[in-house]
Amino acid sequence: YNFFCSWNGSNNTLNVTIEWTDKAVDEDGYKLYRNGAEIANFSPNTVSYSDEYAVNSGVDVAYAIEAYNQVGVSRRAGFSVTCQ
Repeated sequence: YNFFCSWNGSNNTLNVTIEWTDKAVDEDGYKLYRNGAEIANFSPNTVSYSDEYAVNSGVDVAYAIEAYNQVGVSRRAGFSVTCQ
């Protein structure tokens, strides 16, 4: 992942570009979470997403992604970022 923060006059605008390797062979899609809430649902074989989010300085923002199919979901892979 790559991220940068910019001041927008009242708080920071966090821009995150997330890329992952599609290792699943039978996924129906992927779900992306920010701070535990689902923010995007992707079709199979998707490998990147760009997110823009307003956040105060010093606040951690956690992202996680999981693959899913009719049987269930994979273990979530995640990371967090903080604008300073």
